[in-house]
Amino acid sequence: MPPPVFNMIPMHNLKWYRKRADISQQDVATLLNIIPQTLTRYENGARDPTPEVIITYHILFGVTLHELFTPLFKKIKPKLVERSKIMIDDINHNPSPKGNQRITYLQSIVNLIGEEKSHESDK
Repeated sequence: MPPPVFNMIPMHNLKWYRKRADISQQDVATLLNIIPQTLTRYENGARDPTPEVIITYHILFGVTLHELFTPLFKKIKPKLVERSKIMIDDINHNPSPKGNQRITYLQSIVNLIGEEKSHESDK
């Protein structure tokens, strides 16, 4: 059984994507080689979807992995920025031969996430 990493997915979205495509639960379950009751549990949030289920929804319904994992992205990105800034500060206080390269890389992550946030607020 996969680790509970996928529990950040709002499971009702799985059902929404399937219904939007007007495909039956039976058909999707058949494509996944699972019983419809298992798919119901995934769609209702009673069970975490496996990577195979997530990728299948991505392929069948054209939903991006970012869309499927939006809550997880929103949780991880601020932590990455915070930790990157801490590392930059630490590197500045403890110089090393590759310190500048590390700072440049970490700063690019902070900038990239910041740009994504500003684009999201523009929408």
